[in-house]
Amino acid sequence: RDSIWDIFRLGYCHSSMWTSCCCTLVGAGQVATRLHLTYRGEPGRPSVTSLAFRKLVSIVLSFWVTRLIMLMIITVLDPNVDSLEWVEPPTSYYVFCAIDDLLAYIYLGFTVLVLRNLRSHVRSAYAIPEEGYCVGGCEDTCCSLTCPCLVIGQLLRHTADYESYGARGCSATGLVGHAPSIV
Repeated sequence: RDSIWDIFRLGYCHSSMWTSCCCTLVGAGQVATRLHLTYRGEPGRPSVTSLAFRKLVSIVLSFWVTRLIMLMIITVLDPNVDSLEWVEPPTSYYVFCAIDDLLAYIYLGFTVLVLRNLRSHVRSAYAIPEEGYCVGGCEDTCCSLTCPCLVIGQLLRHTADYESYGARGCSATGLVGHAPSIV
């Protein structure tokens, strides 16, 4: 329907644009729910696919709460917060910083995996060829890694008819209640 670069096509205030930019995995949950896929973007039983949105929202909330707790611990352990002179932080400070970094990389890797699976599924289901952004058949992975908000924005636009059905950002499908799950 449109290019990966058309994130503002529906307007700067459209919920698909805000969802894709601010809550990429929430948008992925909406796409997975529309396509009846699991939270990992893979085909599955209806009892599992119906929970995709909830699971991804739970993962997002768990990540950010854990990250906030980690950052509070790091701040408490940092002796330089209230000091004018630099003081060597304790080893535990560096351990918590490393754990925080590891959590961020795991979250990024999971996001890339989910988006790659969703994008690959949509492209194969609708016989959409690669656009040539990457060589060697790894376009879904490359795009999901380098511009996840553009990928989910495109998937949100391609799996809904926003001109006919209104958008609802905080719902399992991202659409108004009477809209079909996929157009």
